[in-house]
Amino acid sequence: MCNCPPDCQCGTKSNEFVTEMIELWMDHIYLTREFVLETVIKFPHAGSTEERLLGNQADLGINFGNLVGNMQLGETFAELLTQHIIISKEIVLLAIAKKQREVKIKFKEWSNNGMEISRFLSEVNPKIDYDIISEMFQEHLQSTFEEADLVIKGKDSIPKFEEVRSHMIEMVEYLIQTL
Repeated sequence: MCNCPPDCQCGTKSNEFVTEMIELWMDHIYLTREFVLETVIKFPHAGSTEERLLGNQADLGINFGNLVGNMQLGETFAELLTQHIIISKEIVLLAIAKKQREVKIKFKEWSNNGMEISRFLSEVNPKIDYDIISEMFQEHLQSTFEEADLVIKGKDSIPKFEEVRSHMIEMVEYLIQTL
């Protein structure tokens, strides 16, 4: 464990923060799934899941700030992730309303947000290759969108969710390797 000041660049990070990062990203995908399910079935308490999902983005930002030793960068990360969730909510609502043209436009915005997050990560940590993280992020977006589409259509979405989970594990493992 690193005993250096918060702005340390030695590359050693607390196992606590790494473990927390893994848990937070897993929460991210589970809360996203729960939000989609609750929104589709018009569950009366879907708002509390949405609040938890948005809180998860803030927690991911705090975790990131701790990992890189810069809380301002953590706040920026949280803002980008919050935008990611806001756009995904809009996509789900448009898809439920069967507004396919608007879904395509919003998906492009979501994809651009994913590229912005990838660019941010690669600029903050030069060990993160933009092309690799961007491809991983786009896979995350595509598989999450496909899972939500299956839920909206009332089809079995569990295999697609397992793919979402697998992509997220791959992305988190890559991020851990760059610490």
